[in-house]
Amino acid sequence: STSQTLDIFNDGRATLHWSLTTTSGTSCGSDGMQGLSLKPTSGTVAAGASGSVTATFSAASLASGSHKGGVCVTSDASDNPQQFITVVASVKSTGSSSGGGGGGEGLLALAALALVLRRR
Repeated sequence: STSQTLDIFNDGRATLHWSLTTTSGTSCGSDGMQGLSLKPTSGTVAAGASGSVTATFSAASLASGSHKGGVCVTSDASDNPQQFITVVASVKSTGSSSGGGGGGEGLLALAALALVLRRR
């Protein structure tokens, strides 16, 4: 598996509450992206502070190739309370001939590594 960190910044004056879900589509609302997990999936960020989320992609049991989806960020931010982050993950076969498929090496790319949200 491979991981990246997403930082959530609150440049507002009140505590920000947020939650994250994975999506297999190009917008919020579709099923989760296979192989992608987030920790934590919700939290709060004090005014002027930040928090971190770890996005982990596991290539186990996935076919070789590109896998696309996203992370939907829902919050009580004053501006743009819902945002979509594009995710592209690649699975490269390890060359094993044991059958089954997937289980190769995985690469993960998040379109944004930091979000700035404002709670007034």
